[in-house]
Amino acid sequence: MGVSQFRTSSRDEANGPKPAIGLQFGGEATFGFNRFDYRENGSLTKLSSDKFQYSVAAFASVYPADARSMVSVGMEYQHGFEAQDEEIVCKSQVVQAKDDCVKSPPGPPTEDEGLLLSFELRRTFGLGWSFADLAISPKATVDSLDGDVGLELPIYLLPLESKSPVLPGIKIGYTTEKDDVVFGVFLKAAFGLKR
Repeated sequence: MGVSQFRTSSRDEANGPKPAIGLQFGGEATFGFNRFDYRENGSLTKLSSDKFQYSVAAFASVYPADARSMVSVGMEYQHGFEAQDEEIVCKSQVVQAKDDCVKSPPGPPTEDEGLLLSFELRRTFGLGWSFADLAISPKATVDSLDGDVGLELPIYLLPLESKSPVLPGIKIGYTTEKDDVVFGVFLKAAFGLKR
């Protein structure tokens, strides 16, 4: 569930009204339960653990008068749980490995919390193409509790004549937690600057 408020400000000048600058702010809360399955080392007994998880977030966005960009900052607190990495779990006495060992998380999930601070820019570019504009939406996120940093750069192709929800593009991402660069291609993703 979420709520947001949008406001604009403009003033009349000698040669007409000055284009409006928009400001949007709001918040969001999510919550739910997640079931984690794991095996007990030594007996292979299958166990489950139900955990309540939630997050609360707030953001503020500015829409400059050019109507082609948006700048947003946000903060989100997350309280959740993460499954342990899978490993080979075996009975206390192994007779046949294929029957007495399985790959499974070896124990219950671990608690995980984060306080995420983010900065995002959205910008469209009219490149003079007859069929489409280009848009980018770079975003940087820092988890202030553990210092992890995430960077992502989606690049969209926005068809000019069509109102199709299919927006092709590519996405490049990097996180310090995994120290890995990820490339992806998408055919449908939201991109909007509308107020």
